[in-house]
Amino acid sequence: MKFDIQKSFQHPVLRPLSDDYVKGDIRFEVKLFWDQKTNKVILEFESLISSPSIIELIQQRKASYLVTVRCRTTFFSMSFKGFESTIKHDFFDGDLFGDVELNFYVVANEIINSYTSEEFNEEYEGEAFTIRQNAILACAEPKNFLIEREAFKPVTSVFNLAEDKNQEIEQGKWVIDLEQDTVYIKLHSKDYEKITLARNLKANQAVLLNSLYFAAVVEAVDTIYDEERGFDINEKKWSRVVHAAIEKCETVTKDDSSYVIAQELLKGPLNKLLEYVFDNREY
Repeated sequence: MKFDIQKSFQHPVLRPLSDDYVKGDIRFEVKLFWDQKTNKVILEFESLISSPSIIELIQQRKASYLVTVRCRTTFFSMSFKGFESTIKHDFFDGDLFGDVELNFYVVANEIINSYTSEEFNEEYEGEAFTIRQNAILACAEPKNFLIEREAFKPVTSVFNLAEDKNQEIEQGKWVIDLEQDTVYIKLHSKDYEKITLARNLKANQAVLLNSLYFAAVVEAVDTIYDEERGFDINEKKWSRVVHAAIEKCETVTKDDSSYVIAQELLKGPLNKLLEYVFDNREY
């Protein structure tokens, strides 16, 4: 099935830009989530249909919502049904990538005899219709959106330590470089060497996460949402990854303070410091 405003039906269908129904509307909203435990993409569909007649058919299980998902990049396609106004479905990481088209319908689950409605256009006054099984009763305008792999990468994948080969940074100090696709935390050569040799220990990783990396993430978040800077989120790979991570995070929003957002993006860095540093010390 494909949305076609010119398509004719043997019965009234609730759809955009059609006068078959003089009352009622059908739309749907979509939210995208990432389940890190299962490594799956989750799409949540919410119906915004306002036709009492069609809602009644769904409540009677004579009709159901139907969602179709099609990805042009991976050639993945599937459809699924539900009776609730909110439907969730999960997909493997490789299923959806790039341009994805979503269609939302209400279809008949059985033959519906003598179907009529006060919401019909007056030209159907006095008429009753036999609706065949699987026939479309309502269809919303499709939605297209782009799923980028950046949306599923951990934030730390775009933050790296780097040696200051120009020898412009003093020993004991560091600089955050946001001008590349990756955020570079630049260090004096001797400092970089010391950290590189010791960073494989979990305790040292926890210290780095709560110092250099935490500060860099805060700076990145500030840069993205500072309206005075006029920063284009799509300009750099790191900004797309950070922005996508914030958008899919259920515990914070862009209106929260940067240090609060950074704690969520780094998945509670203080807990790692407590576990690998302070809990292992003898006092």
